[in-house]
Amino acid sequence: MKAQKLVQTLAFLVFALACEMTGQCKVGHEGADCMPGAFCYGGKDAKAGDNGVCTLASAVEVAISSFEPLEAAHGATLTIRGINFSAVPLENSVTFNGIPATLVSAMPDEIKVIVPPNTLCSGPIYVTVDGKTARSSIPFTYVPTAVTVSTLAGDGGASVLSGPCNTAIDAEGNLYVTDFGLHRIRKITPQGVSTFAGHSTLPGHEDAAAERAQFEAPWGIVTDAEDNFYVTDGQAENGRIRKISKQGEVSTLAIGTQGFVTNPAPENIERFNNPRGIVRDADGNFYVVDTNNHRIRKISPEGHVSTLAGNGTPGFADGEAALAQFHFPRGIAMDTEGNLYVADRDNHCIRKISPAGVVSTLADGMQGFVINPEHAMPFSFPHGVAMEKTGILYVASIGDHLIHQIMPSGKVYLFAGNGTPGFVDGEAALAQFYSPRGIALDTEGNLYVADFENNRIRKITIK
Repeated sequence: MKAQKLVQTLAFLVFALACEMTGQCKVGHEGADCMPGAFCYGGKDAKAGDNGVCTLASAVEVAISSFEPLEAAHGATLTIRGINFSAVPLENSVTFNGIPATLVSAMPDEIKVIVPPNTLCSGPIYVTVDGKTARSSIPFTYVPTAVTVSTLAGDGGASVLSGPCNTAIDAEGNLYVTDFGLHRIRKITPQGVSTFAGHSTLPGHEDAAAERAQFEAPWGIVTDAEDNFYVTDGQAENGRIRKISKQGEVSTLAIGTQGFVTNPAPENIERFNNPRGIVRDADGNFYVVDTNNHRIRKISPEGHVSTLAGNGTPGFADGEAALAQFHFPRGIAMDTEGNLYVADRDNHCIRKISPAGVVSTLADGMQGFVINPEHAMPFSFPHGVAMEKTGILYVASIGDHLIHQIMPSGKVYLFAGNGTPGFVDGEAALAQFYSPRGIALDTEGNLYVADFENNRIRKITIK
């Protein structure tokens, strides 16, 4: 009888254990749903609140169950909880959206780290142990403590910089500027400003070694993984796409009056008229804002030029790319999903072009964000756009001399500038710009603004 009772008791315990260990649960609610030693596992991509199964911790390689605080400034200590971390701190690697963090302590179920001083930290947290990586189910939000505007280059006169339009950054962190008024490409290093390409202050279209080449009012600039640079150069139908190789040779990829030079068949010619913004994707395609044609062009790695979006008639229309309308568009940026963002200047809008070729309006400068009108923040004549990998879009507008910030949530914020044209460094809300054009971002999340009428490059530091 005693033996029978013992068997029944053991069977009950095994049943109860099985129910607890394999029962349904909500990710992130282990304490309420699972017995001690079990973890609510919903798969490596599960989010907090998703359905999961109570599972022994030993059955999961590495997982993050929670972290706190959910938002913090740099220097704060963040606690990450989960399973199968290493008790040896150096055996754990923790990154905030790809930005490495400094570990304070480590246990198998808890790691403490210091939030890095980088605005790009906003995003998922990753913990890697012995080659196995866990991703947080919800993103971390970086809280800036100060936004400051300073002058990186230029003294206000036209001898150093004259109408800087756009900026690009090479692999070593050097800044390159299209100098519209001096018809040159300038390079900015800690040692100062020098001429990278172009030998004359007179406009021209000469292809040659960088020190002998000529440009005409260069505007957009982008670099590739090999540190070759591509510049939109020239005005009206003389607009061209120029290449500056890493070896310092300047060549012409496309000519406005003739179409793409390696693709001269009449049926393939796509003529540029005042090309401005330019961006390059990971596959080597270029996207060019063809301003006076009110179109967005695509140049394939093979040299074929096609119209990506816009019917060529100035106006405003969303929808299918071939039917969409733009009105003197200027800047362009791309996100990690392949969506393009265009500063549609005379429509006072930011337009979005999906990889499928659908044009929509992301932000309406006259009415604020069209999907989220309670967060309206108007802007006037947007020119430059830059996309952070966190999904934050920065917009420079010349009509109100401001830098705006469009969050992934759809909120539009005033980021820097007081709206009065002028020159003032310091706290972002009190700073002054004068017709800011292009924007670039470095790996630390700092912004570089081509402040056109001030003949300066301004740096916006976020801490």
